[in-house]
Amino acid sequence: MDIPEHDIIVVGAGNAATCAALSARENGASVLQLEISPETSRGGNSAFTGGAFRVVYHGFDDLAALIPDINDHELHNVDVG
Repeated sequence: MDIPEHDIIVVGAGNAATCAALSARENGASVLQLEISPETSRGGNSAFTGGAFRVVYHGFDDLAALIPDINDHELHNVDVG
């Protein structure tokens, strides 16, 4: 049996695991991401966030740079805390 090699193996497909896999891939690593859940249940505890996620930013201008298609009305309806 020929077993493929990867630089990094990420176990899980929640937000943290997926971010780790994407970051590794963007930096040139070959990545294998494993998830045991069926497709409809993937995402780890991310399913319980209500669509919220954490970002480090210094105001709305930083957020707008991440979402270039957002208009001012939509941007100011973003709930931050």
